[in-house]
Amino acid sequence: MKDYLIFKDARQKLGLTLEEVAHGICSPSFLSLIERGLRQPKPQLLQMLEIKLAKGFSNVADQFRPSDEYLQALGFLAVGDGAAVEVLVDDMPSGQERTLIVALLNELKGETAYAAALLEPVLRNCLISANQFALATQAMVRMSRDMGDLYTAIYWAESTLSQLAQKWNDDSQTHELVATLSSVYLEAGDINRAKSLINSIQGKEVKDWDRVTALWSGGILAFTTGDMARARIMLREAHQLSIQSDRELSRARILQTTIWIEVRTGEVVAGSAPEQLERLSTYFNERGLIEDFAQTLNTLALVQAKTGNYLQATETAEASLELLNDLPPLSRAKLGIWNAEVILALGDRHRASEILLNAIEVLSGTQASRSTATAWAEMSEIFTLLGEPALALDCLRSSVQAAGLIQVKSSAKILHE
Repeated sequence: MKDYLIFKDARQKLGLTLEEVAHGICSPSFLSLIERGLRQPKPQLLQMLEIKLAKGFSNVADQFRPSDEYLQALGFLAVGDGAAVEVLVDDMPSGQERTLIVALLNELKGETAYAAALLEPVLRNCLISANQFALATQAMVRMSRDMGDLYTAIYWAESTLSQLAQKWNDDSQTHELVATLSSVYLEAGDINRAKSLINSIQGKEVKDWDRVTALWSGGILAFTTGDMARARIMLREAHQLSIQSDRELSRARILQTTIWIEVRTGEVVAGSAPEQLERLSTYFNERGLIEDFAQTLNTLALVQAKTGNYLQATETAEASLELLNDLPPLSRAKLGIWNAEVILALGDRHRASEILLNAIEVLSGTQASRSTATAWAEMSEIFTLLGEPALALDCLRSSVQAAGLIQVKSSAKILHE
């Protein structure tokens, strides 16, 4: 049975009697039994107590002790095993734990809008531990970023960093959140803020995984600012360190993106890259992680094209494209653009143009942001290579409208043609 002594601690911190806390929820005697661990409250009653004692929890050193079911669910989420998580959800004694896990599970499935709707009241009520608060925010920031809503992502991340410092006086949970927030600022075009965040977590004595996230975010910053050699070194080091971790899903994503950046920045494709990407494709596919699967296939197609396996590259790119209908609009457009690049490199100009026209249709119905601006600018570049100056200019104008600036410097030449 879960240890509910924390409820007594919170009640006493607030100076409340059993009668005052129990009013409208249960009898004082039943609350006393719960506090002593002699009764197991129903989930609805438990959630009502959590809400009433919220301010007291923020002052209890050992806030919510996670249940075994919650910890097991986190372990299954780390390896992408959604089916195992679903088995555990109903047995979780805490309503907040249950909500958080269900939200993370829906994020894993790609149901980002529903997951975000579940997380918002959890974050606003703050009825969770510092670790859970950081975890929930991390998910909200990822989903907001992936949906192109960068300013919502920034709001939640900055708010949580402030609360972790002020309410919990705990910065041990911040490394991964800071790394994710830095990637949002990069997409928003605020490189100085991204650098400041990354510098704040580099060079500290940290846990192994915090070192991975610091290297990862530093590598992405280097890639964004054009320091390709540094980007490759930092990302490869992040991957090597991640091998020692039990975060199987994160390791897979780090490796996939590292290879993607290496290939796109002109690095000589290692002989093991195709085999690694094949394994990653199988891993993501088996777990139903469609976006990861589609992106890995795109990376594999790029590697195959670079190594002269043109027929395989075409088939792999088309396989990636077949998966896009199940993705959020921004992800669908971005992966379409990247696959169009591969198809164009293989010489099929008509097919590349067809893919881009579909991406235009998708992006036209997507909320304007720096992410959409970047996608429009990338399409402008490809249409230039296709000899379609009118479409290139239209895409460039859409990029300017979406973000108020030109995202790809070389695109500016179109304006003078």
